[in-house]
Amino acid sequence: FQAALALKPREAWARMAVADTLSKLGRDDEADEACRAVLADEPEHTGALMSLGHIANARADRPAAAAWFERAARAAPGSAAARLAFASALRDLGDFGAARE
Repeated sequence: FQAALALKPREAWARMAVADTLSKLGRDDEADEACRAVLADEPEHTGALMSLGHIANARADRPAAAAWFERAARAAPGSAAARLAFASALRDLGDFGAARE
């Protein structure tokens, strides 16, 4: 993925592949930074928003996770994954009524 970025440094899929790999390696601070860099160019990038939600969950920051998943669900209203992640985050916050909706 780094080689792909060297050829096309603004390529969102390669940037997200690097971010996701960093997250899987437990390098969440670097993954967070990489996702935010994608969002700086594409504020509605659902993959980056979802990844930031998962990173927040890994850090046990439930309010931040809910906020990221909400942004993802708003950016891609047709995405079942984004809506389910947001509902799960609301459930984790104890807002069962909103999660059910």
